[in-house]
Amino acid sequence: MPLIINVGTILLLAIFGLVIRSGKGAFLIAGYNTASKEEKEKTDEKKLCKAVGNLFLSLAACWILPTIGMAIEKMWILWVGVALSTVVCIIGVVYMNTGDRFRK
Repeated sequence: MPLIINVGTILLLAIFGLVIRSGKGAFLIAGYNTASKEEKEKTDEKKLCKAVGNLFLSLAACWILPTIGMAIEKMWILWVGVALSTVVCIIGVVYMNTGDRFRK
């Protein structure tokens, strides 16, 4: 059962990543969907969607390791995957929130 949940998580992350990266899922991005019209006009939606989509796809790829670790019952592989996912999240959030990368 946990293996099915992990595969489902990977698929959901990949699907959301592709939808957001295509630019059709900007309403799913927290903060952007609640921003005022003036704030949205200052933001480059395409760049933002591409970055968030890439983050989701990276997380989907990272989550393959814990799934493999659970399948072959090697806990060290699972923990490497969890650590990698955590590092990717931190780097992604820091990257997206610094440097005004998404301002027009």
